Amino acid sequence: MATYRNDRELAQLVKAAIGHNGSQKQWADDVGISAAYLSDFLRGNRGAGPAILKALGFETSPYYRKAES
Repeated sequence: MATYRNDRELAQLVKAAIGHNGSQKQWADDVGISAAYLSDFLRGNRGAGPAILKALGFETSPYYRKAES
């Protein structure tokens, strides 16, 4: 079964990965993104892009939910 995460939950996974890598800049360099983009993502100003998703082992998967009346 698929496991879904929102950007806030992915940010927590990134923070844990950064803890293992040493610094935000190092993690951003390893993943192939700018430190500024990573900072924006961690602050909730941008969504997770393909490089972040790939680094965490996730992929995008659009889904729909019935609106509450």
